[in-house]
This record gives sequence, structure tokens and C-alpha cells, in this order.
Amino acid sequence: MKLKYLSYIAVATMLAACSDSNKFTIEGTLSNAAGKKIYLESPMGVKTIVDSAIIAQDGTFEFKHEPISRPAFYNLRLDEAKQIMLLVDSTETIKVNADCAASDWYESIKIEGSTQSMELQAISMRAVILRQAVEKTINATGDEQVKAGQNMAELIQGYKNYVRTYIFEHPQSFVGYYALYISVGDYNVFDVMGDEDHILFSALATNLNVAYPDNKDVKALCNYVLDARRRRKQAIESQRLLANAVEVKSPDLSMPTLKGETVKLSDLRGKYVILHYWLSTDRNSREANRQLAHLYEKYRTKGLEIYSVCLDRSKLLWEDASDKDNISWVNTCDLRGQYSPAVSTYNVTKYPSNFILAKDGELIGKDLFGSRLDRKIEEILR
Repeated sequence: MKLKYLSYIAVATMLAACSDSNKFTIEGTLSNAAGKKIYLESPMGVKTIVDSAIIAQDGTFEFKHEPISRPAFYNLRLDEAKQIMLLVDSTETIKVNADCAASDWYESIKIEGSTQSMELQAISMRAVILRQAVEKTINATGDEQVKAGQNMAELIQGYKNYVRTYIFEHPQSFVGYYALYISVGDYNVFDVMGDEDHILFSALATNLNVAYPDNKDVKALCNYVLDARRRRKQAIESQRLLANAVEVKSPDLSMPTLKGETVKLSDLRGKYVILHYWLSTDRNSREANRQLAHLYEKYRTKGLEIYSVCLDRSKLLWEDASDKDNISWVNTCDLRGQYSPAVSTYNVTKYPSNFILAKDGELIGKDLFGSRLDRKIEEILR
């Protein structure tokens, strides 16, 4: 009887071991976090908590869950400032170590057992650096803000080059999926409507669809790309019609303001209008803003209006520069940057750029700055 009882224990132990081997495991050590609660979340779509655990006195924690048939994103969250994104596949065991008291949380993170999670961490680190650059740009003033903005632009381009290389070297990796949707504040680093970025989205969607045709996230990506392709064709056709049209008056624009209101350029008919394109991190644009502030104060009661189109892709930068430059006229931006329809409508190839429009919308001047702009406005409003 005793032998029979022991055999039951042996079988149960074996079954438990087999059961554990068929689960994916996320384990590790978070030093200086004993007794705190850690959450395992599914971050895609509506973020949901999958599991939670109390970190042991020695800093260890463990999650075990049923195997998955496809790669899936999971997020380890200690609090809002301390999170780790992972990409789990099948029944792998991922080990995560970090120091919760480190001055740089992200630098302290070490991941083992998952190549894709390690690659995901490298992408996340670059995103953190971008976010720090945006914050530095917002907090700077004058020339320092322009320099910080230029550094931010270089970091963004470096990130895009890194991701572009990664996607073409790993065409069926979900890490690329994550990388394309990275946002910095309210700035989306990749724009599916842009020529080069659209190629990346299309390539990744095509390759992921081959590997995971039934995956809902892949289907969403494919639909996103197809919709963008349709909108790009419509934009190209609109530009062709515009180029072939014989126009007497300037084409209309309809753009959102900082308050979220939509204002049309044609709403200003009956006044002389300076249509002004600018960028917050461009020194010449900021100087043009200062001149416009002087002109607007001098001539607004005599029939002058200004319709500004900011070419930023970050609302934070746009709002900060608008405040510092005392912009009190119509101030718009759709956060699409160079891919904004407002850019192609007027064939803007540089910033700052401006167009002087008569009361009926007829174009009567272009790219006038400094004393030339002063003389033109004085001439038409005297």
C-alpha cells in the first residue's frame, strides 16, 4: 500500500512538472522592491491586468501562464515610472532583473531567455532617449530651444534608421510592429502617409500576414496600411487636379487650432491675409513669428489677418512655441508635419514660407520677409 501511495506521488509530481514545462514563464529579481506588487498586463488594445504577484523579500517574482500559439506583448508594471515591455513566444522562460533604486531604471534592466524581448528593450531605450530630448526642447528657451530641437530631430532620424534596418533584417518580427507605433509625447515617430514610412508599414504588414494570417493585430495593421494607401491615392489625385486647374483665387485650407476648433482659410475672406508656414524648432521661423507679431499689432485694425500653419508633429512643441512667440492670430496645425495636405496644397518646400492673399483670396505675394514684407503690408493697407 505504501509503495502504491508513493507511486501516486511520483505520477502527480511528474504531471505537475510536465504541466509547468508547457507554460511560459516570466521570472526574475527586482532589487529594492521587496513586498511591492508587480502586475503582468496585456498592453494591446484596452490594457488589461493578466496577473499580479507580491515581490519576495529577496526580490524574486514569478508568473506562469498557458502556452501561446503566437508572439504576444506583455507588460511588467511596478508603477507608472517602472515598466518593462516583453514579447513572449510559446513556452519560453524569460528572466528579468532590474534595480528599482537605480538612478536610471531602464539602464538597470537586464533580460535573458528571449531574443525578441531583448530587441524590444533596445527599441524602448531609444524611445526613452527621444522622450527626454522632447522634454529638454520644451523646457529650453530662445536659441537653446532651437539647438535642442535640432538634436531631437537628429535623434528621431537615428531612431528611424535603426528601426528601418531592423524591419528589413527581421521582416516577420513583432518587434517591428511595436517600433512603428512608438510615440514620443503626442508625436508619432512614423507616419504611414509618408513615402518612406509607408513602405515600412507595407513591408511589415505583408510579411507578418504571411506568417500570422489569422492574427487580429496583423489584420488591423493590414487594414491600416490599405486605408492609408487609399488616402494617399486620393491626395495624389487632388494634387493633380489642382496642378491642372486654372485658378484665380488661392485654394482653401481647413485646419485645427490649439483649442481643437477647425478654421478655414476662406473664413478670412474680406481681409488681407498672410498665410504663414513655420516650424517651432527652426530659428528663421521663430524670427518670422516675431515680425508677424509686430505687423499684426500694427495692422489688425486696418484689415490684416494672419493664418499660420505650423509644421510640427508634436502638439507640445507647437503649443510651447506659440505661447513663447505670443501668437494671437489664427494658429493651426494638424500634427502631420511635411505630410500635411496643407503643405502639398500650396507646394511648400521650405520653412518659413508665406503667401500674401488679397481680400478675395487672390495671391498677390509670396515668401516676403523682413523689410520686404513690411513694405508690402504697408502698401496694401495704407
